[in-house]
Amino acid sequence: MKKNIPYSAILTITLVVFLAGCTTTQIAIEPFDKSVTVERDFDDVWTTLVRFMSTNDISISTIEKESGLISLRGENLTKDLIQKLCDGQAAFLWTIVGGGASGSIVVMDDDGFVTVNVNARFTTSSTYNGPIVTNGCNSTGYFEKSVLASISG
Repeated sequence: MKKNIPYSAILTITLVVFLAGCTTTQIAIEPFDKSVTVERDFDDVWTTLVRFMSTNDISISTIEKESGLISLRGENLTKDLIQKLCDGQAAFLWTIVGGGASGSIVVMDDDGFVTVNVNARFTTSSTYNGPIVTNGCNSTGYFEKSVLASISG
């Protein structure tokens, strides 16, 4: 005699398999440096940083050469750019449509050596059927490495 499998069990198994197939994997982020110290003149490093920001269309909200502070704010980053800058992933059925960034670059002069620290925070904006949700995400190090490479490279 055959045993019949209940309809609800088949439905449950199908649903579990479907949902498991839609999960996203976490992006592995390797550790990266957020600062570099170079043996260069402060004014030379400062000019290099300002030139890097302007040629790469990075929004500067505050710039104070005396204190060595450059504050950054990017409100409307494209989907492709934000996915390069951080590990943000959209939830099931949601789509990343863009993102934002904020942070600072601090330049410190110490007896012939200049240290540059880069701190950045990123958010993704996702949508599903209308509403837009903003979530924080971890930096991939792409931005920090690019800024520091402009100084040390």
